[in-house]
Amino acid sequence: MKKIFVAFFAMCLMFPSFVSATESPLELPPEPFYLPVLMYHQISENPKRLCEYVISPEAFESDLKLLKELGYQPITTAELLKYAENKYQNVPEKAIMLTFDDGYLSDYVYAFPLLEKYEMKAVFAIVGAFADIYSVENADKNIRYAHTSWAEMAEMNESEFVEFVSHTNDMHNLKKRRGALRKKSESIESYKKALECDIAALNEKFEEHFGETPTALACPFGNFNQELQQALKESGFTVILTSEQKNNILTGKEDELLDINRIVRNHGMDLKKLLDKLESQQTKK
Repeated sequence: MKKIFVAFFAMCLMFPSFVSATESPLELPPEPFYLPVLMYHQISENPKRLCEYVISPEAFESDLKLLKELGYQPITTAELLKYAENKYQNVPEKAIMLTFDDGYLSDYVYAFPLLEKYEMKAVFAIVGAFADIYSVENADKNIRYAHTSWAEMAEMNESEFVEFVSHTNDMHNLKKRRGALRKKSESIESYKKALECDIAALNEKFEEHFGETPTALACPFGNFNQELQQALKESGFTVILTSEQKNNILTGKEDELLDINRIVRNHGMDLKKLLDKLESQQTKK
């Protein structure tokens, strides 16, 4: 009996998994979750204004038709977070995210009705200070440059196809700093205080108009670094939208949702060609 025990003990030393295999089986990593994220800005009917950041209403409607035909399912940042918490189990086979930056009036006039028409979701990153300017009585609501008012966004927020996230309260400018990044002459303490004040200001406005605070933020001008990432994480943000022009390959790594890439949907882009390219890259992985 003693010899049998010694032999068994020796096997355990040589093969430690022999004993633990049945108690705690190795958990296989999840299959990568590929998530293309498109970044829109403004929609205009004026052909002369079409450019990298402005597309026509017809182009946006064409995008929605194409996505519908190809079986793509747009998701929100809140849904993305839930999928991540569930280790990307039962995710849509062809998920995609549509985002609009800056909160232009064209979001309300053009994008919103089309999203409801085709029953597709989009994420709108808004700037609190811009919304304030165009929420006053007799505001200049010129479709070329105006932004949505809080009342218009509150109407949009009632829709299941709309999600609003932060684009900062008043850091969408390059005069005071480079977006939400720290200024060269600014101490870390002063920077964090400025960022916290900006976040608190927009949180208050979200709470007033939407009844909730944002947990996702789109970086102004795409300016992003690890310092900003850590500060936003400490402030409670769970998803950060950046602007690196590539697909997202999500595997459950810590903090991977704090750097979500986005591809600019510019005027003249062949969306079908882009989606085909992204799908071919997935199959080669």
